[in-house]
Amino acid sequence: MLILVPVSLGIIFLIVQSLIDRSIKQFKIMEYEFKITELESRLEKLEKLNKEYS
Repeated sequence: MLILVPVSLGIIFLIVQSLIDRSIKQFKIMEYEFKITELESRLEKLEKLNKEYS
């Protein structure tokens, strides 16, 4: 019975760690998507200006 306690705690720790890692990954993806959208918008504006001056 005493052997099950550390095993259960280990499993719970792995589950919590996995959830935290997943949350961090989702946050990074959301943060980068915003930056990518912003950069794409800037690029389109610059391309438009380039065409106007060419």
